[in-house]
Amino acid sequence: MMRITVGEKLFYFTVFILAFFNKILGSIHNVEDMYMAIVNNKIFTIVYLPIFLYIFLDKFSKRLKPEVIVRYQSIKNWSISNLKIIAALSVRLSITFNVITSIFMVICDTNILYNQDFYIFNYISIVVQSVGWCLIGMLFMNLISITNSIKLAYVIEIAFFLAIRLIMSPLSFISLRDYIVPIWDTMFFYEFNREYMIMIKYLCMNIIIIIILFVIYSHLVKKRDLKIER
Repeated sequence: MMRITVGEKLFYFTVFILAFFNKILGSIHNVEDMYMAIVNNKIFTIVYLPIFLYIFLDKFSKRLKPEVIVRYQSIKNWSISNLKIIAALSVRLSITFNVITSIFMVICDTNILYNQDFYIFNYISIVVQSVGWCLIGMLFMNLISITNSIKLAYVIEIAFFLAIRLIMSPLSFISLRDYIVPIWDTMFFYEFNREYMIMIKYLCMNIIIIIILFVIYSHLVKKRDLKIER
């Protein structure tokens, strides 16, 4: 089992502190307001995303060393191992994130504990967030392979999602907003009355993208020198 890194602890601590201060200082008493305060897209792109990628920056800077890669006997085995690590971390992070979120939602209204939809909501949230984080992780691995620099890949991916957020802002590129579904929209319920099937559709879309990214990644690492700058 993977040990919990400093970056991962920082992620959980940040989620807890954001929820805590919104509840105490923001005096939030509504379940939906509490959820939105924790998962809004500004916090996602500026806070959660950089910390999440930092976890991988720290972990994969060690796994990219030649002496580690040779232990797997083949690049294919090493690539699959990387995908497993990304998937396992994404699931663990999503479960913990939703546990923290749920605790503060329950503090706002204990009656939701008797609502079946609350448990369905959490189950679907864990699944779609796990897949969403996995997609972000696989994109990071592809950028590392393309740039040959883990730090540059870190900066590029954050800049990419910040640019998407700019495009999706109310006054920017209005015509494009009808054709772009940002990753955070596929991971979080920004509309509580959103039908679950819409999220399932996004889930399937993200799984397909992950498969494509993994195929590209496997091809890239086979063709490139793995002396990655750390």
